[in-house]
Amino acid sequence: MSTCIRCGNPMTATRGDWNYSECGLDNVVLEEVEVRECGGCGARSVVVPNVEGLHAMIAALLAIKPVRLLPGELRFLRQYLGFSKDDLAPLLGVEPSDIASFEAGKRAIPLQLENHMRLRVLSTHPVGSYAPSKAEPRRHLAEPPTDEQPPPIAVRQVKKRRWEPGYAFL
Repeated sequence: MSTCIRCGNPMTATRGDWNYSECGLDNVVLEEVEVRECGGCGARSVVVPNVEGLHAMIAALLAIKPVRLLPGELRFLRQYLGFSKDDLAPLLGVEPSDIASFEAGKRAIPLQLENHMRLRVLSTHPVGSYAPSKAEPRRHLAEPPTDEQPPPIAVRQVKKRRWEPGYAFL
């Protein structure tokens, strides 16, 4: 049994869904993961085995999503690939301040940049069976939804250290 880092009381573990905003995206939901709660102060935490594998799955799902990337998703992919704004900008022939503007949503993300990031994710970390169908290539990507909240990116844990797409991608 673990103890709370805030108050030292024992924490109870259950399984449930967790909004994984710790990755920098507000719409990532981990399904049926171990969630711990303190009986004393009410603090909650999640157990995330294989964080690298989880982030690889999130990146792969973003790379194959059928609509344009949102600014926060671009930031996630850049950080996932290990690029600073200063590193990425010269590869695309832009200034680091341009990358910051795209990630802040102040300017539209150029399709060239979006495609570059998607291809890097898919070529650096192949996703096997989660790759899009080879039948008909996508000619155009739809614009992202105009709702305030993007649709959830659900990921569920299978086995102890393996992740797969959750309910939103079935």
